Amino acid sequence: MLGFNRTLKEHSVMNTRIIMSATLLLMVTGCISQEQARWERDNREIAECQRLGYQPNTERMANCRLQLRMIDAQEDQAKALRSQRSYHHNFVPLTEDYYKNCKTTSSGNTICKNW
Repeated sequence: MLGFNRTLKEHSVMNTRIIMSATLLLMVTGCISQEQARWERDNREIAECQRLGYQPNTERMANCRLQLRMIDAQEDQAKALRSQRSYHHNFVPLTEDYYKNCKTTSSGNTICKNW
């Protein structure tokens, strides 16, 4: 009986270590992917500004990168607005014509034959 309890404790400790390791791995992976995204964005900005003729490590390069970020932010905002508008455009307002072929039943339900 004593040996059985010891193995339960060992399994509990081992499970705790596995859970902690998995959690740490997920946390580190998330940080790495954010850092990688930042690095990729920086490289894209630098390449674009160099293509436009700006020299690395200058104030003009920094201003170019800032302008690119502002453009990206404006595009993201416009995309969000378009998405929001398309969501609202999916709803068709009902006109009075819609209700011409409708009748209300004795139970209070409205039945329309427009579909």
